[in-house]
Amino acid sequence: ICFKVLVVRMTERKKAKVTKRWIEEDPLEDGAANEDKHLTSTQSDKKQRRKERREKNKLEKAKLAEKKKDVEDLEEEGMTRNDKENDLHEEVESDDGADMGGEEMWHPVLKAGDKCTMERYDLRFMTMNTEDKVSLLKNVAEALPKMRFGAEKESPILRHYMESSVPSMAKESLIEPNKLSVSENMKEKLHPRIHFENVAPAPFPAGIFEYFDSYKDVYFTERTSKNSRQLRSMYMLHLANHLLKARSYIIQHNKLLEANPDMDEETCRDQGYTRAKALLILPYRHSALLAVNHLTKLLCARDGLKRRQLRNRKRFVVDYGVPDDQAEPQHPNEEYLETFKGNVDDYFVLGVAIKNLSVNLYQRLDTSDLIIASPLGLKTALQKAKETGKSNFISGMELVIVDQADAFHMQNIDHLKYIFDNLNEVTLSTEVDITRIRYWCHEGVANCMRQTLLFSAFSTPELNALMRKSCLNVAGKVHIYKPRTGTIQNVAHMNLSQVFVRLSCSSHVDVAQVRFDHFVKALLPLLSSDTNAHTLVVVPSYFDFVRLRNHLRKSRTKFAQICEYTSGPNVSRARSDFFHGRKPFLLYTERYHYHNRPAIRNIKHIIFYELPLYPQYYNELINMISGTDATDATCTVLYSVFEGDRLARVVGTERAKSMLSSESSKHLFT
Repeated sequence: ICFKVLVVRMTERKKAKVTKRWIEEDPLEDGAANEDKHLTSTQSDKKQRRKERREKNKLEKAKLAEKKKDVEDLEEEGMTRNDKENDLHEEVESDDGADMGGEEMWHPVLKAGDKCTMERYDLRFMTMNTEDKVSLLKNVAEALPKMRFGAEKESPILRHYMESSVPSMAKESLIEPNKLSVSENMKEKLHPRIHFENVAPAPFPAGIFEYFDSYKDVYFTERTSKNSRQLRSMYMLHLANHLLKARSYIIQHNKLLEANPDMDEETCRDQGYTRAKALLILPYRHSALLAVNHLTKLLCARDGLKRRQLRNRKRFVVDYGVPDDQAEPQHPNEEYLETFKGNVDDYFVLGVAIKNLSVNLYQRLDTSDLIIASPLGLKTALQKAKETGKSNFISGMELVIVDQADAFHMQNIDHLKYIFDNLNEVTLSTEVDITRIRYWCHEGVANCMRQTLLFSAFSTPELNALMRKSCLNVAGKVHIYKPRTGTIQNVAHMNLSQVFVRLSCSSHVDVAQVRFDHFVKALLPLLSSDTNAHTLVVVPSYFDFVRLRNHLRKSRTKFAQICEYTSGPNVSRARSDFFHGRKPFLLYTERYHYHNRPAIRNIKHIIFYELPLYPQYYNELINMISGTDATDATCTVLYSVFEGDRLARVVGTERAKSMLSSESSKHLFT
């Protein structure tokens, strides 16, 4: 009985709440009659709502048909598309009283009421999209590989930075980066469908975005753990801005061709050989997770009543989040934690498609707008596509972004070279209308219209060659960097003698042999003596490591070894033998130090077989020398005239110039 009473009361309360809410939404004069009607005719209310929705849809279709008829009437009168859009824009502005920001802020491909400057995009992709510009692009493709970066000068936009550039070969298609444009409202440069807070950004992100927005190739070699977040936010903002502007043109041209099938197709060339227009190359899955999260903030944030959905989000979080069997790294080095936190898997390819109401992850690569991949994953996907006879899905790239490029040296830099060799190849996808392919794609010079943004902690010969030979942007390119002060000043031992020995060789090909001969003849005999026990030999290159290891085994020399392929138990055994003096010296690779950063104990002497790629490793390893007084400790460094970049990062730019031009081959630092 109590249970029945309780059910009756709960039912009455529920009916009262429903009645009250229904009366507030649609009040009638007779509240009692309304209540009875609501309690007894729920099904009729549903039918009524369906009927209202059908009537609303009919009205919307009638309005669209009326607008289409008006457009056809205007076409018969000879009015152009721009005139019609301008009239519509003025009508909306006069009716709503809204400030459109002037005629220069409105564009025919945008919706009425939207504001965005499209000048730079139009100059690049519309002005250059003619047959007479193809010959210019062919000349650019022949001349640019021979041109190097010019003289260095202070950056007019970024304070405390230097720049050297290759000038543009088509001034009419470029608006140079300038301070005046940086001071303008950044919101006006962005597509209206991007969610961006209208606040003045800091000088660095605003300045670097100005370089991106100019569509020049940017080679930025000052990436650190402190500015990495700002760089990521700006290049993802530029990427989303470019994709949405390109999408606006495609949608507008689709409408024009649908309304007028006999329209000249030459005015609607807006695509490449494949749908994908942007490529983001990252070293680890965690980096891809951060990039997608930022893209979500830009494209999936609530904008009025509309909001794009991120599809396959749960699957993405599982695949790119931290695995259950992976522990968070514990290390005092901030740069190490920034690199290796999260999922550090380096094999992935992710297709992203931008729709009207959603952003789709795990899209097929040939139907994606954006591809996010690691060099290894993308190279494997390209090879599989070639084996199966499918089209090259990266042949239509207009924007390529390479972040954390220095990390690819610790993986395999050849994968990155393979990707750039296959960019913008002449191919054909079934997803693209051949009549809408741009002229420069047909002539095989699409790489001259591709923008490349490359971010690294430092410059290397491999990255320099990549920018010079594979990046042939008609808008030119710019290298942004800072003068190096050198990490040698961070050495904690004041009395440590550091000897830099310059190897004499006439060709870059002979450097490896000259370095090996000098080590075997001049340094190896000293390592066998008891006075030079506990010596750490740092070998950056794995090929040099294998060569030294094989030679020491043949000569039956006692030594310990640690490389990136050494198992955990063997690493512990080698460190123990080195600590207790059972092995006089330890061969140690830079790549193992990059991935693990252990503290090697009981070091008395250090030999750098070659200067490390990462300059901070120089002072890190030297500071591991045992004891506070290092008067008996020594450090020997071998280098050549072909390693000026590495030398400048360790001793500083000015010191490196004097050391390379000095008559003496030995230099002592204490």
